[in-house]
Amino acid sequence: MKRILIVVVLLFPLMLFSNVKAGKTIAGASGMIGIKPSGLISISGLYGKMLTDNVEVGLSSAFTKMTGLPNSFSVGVYSYYHYAVTDAIVPFGGFDFELPIKPTFTNTLNINVGLDYFLSDAVALRVFNNFAVPKFTFGNYSDQIMIGAVAYF
Repeated sequence: MKRILIVVVLLFPLMLFSNVKAGKTIAGASGMIGIKPSGLISISGLYGKMLTDNVEVGLSSAFTKMTGLPNSFSVGVYSYYHYAVTDAIVPFGGFDFELPIKPTFTNTLNINVGLDYFLSDAVALRVFNNFAVPKFTFGNYSDQIMIGAVAYF
């Protein structure tokens, strides 16, 4: 009996599924005001698709303003892996690779870890940590908390 209980406890997380299903379209926006580096304001958007119940891929864009530097705009691709804890709380992790539109901006790899908190079946509050690595040099990074909303339709 003890072995059966251990197997059930170990396999239960594998039976969980995301609140959204494969084939759903995602649109969202998020923003943040940076503390370090100071004077950083960023607004970003995304448009993507759930390829499976757990994998989200799509296109992203960002507008960034930093004190002392020109405004920048970038577009990119992203991919997230979702893992549902409950129907309302869905942690995710993944990356966003940004390419510059304005020449003053550099290629950036963003590593994102956060969660979607579903307010309804189709709308979630998205909070995540954005670890940005410009030019793939880990000595020159920034780390921000982003807050936004996403719609699944």
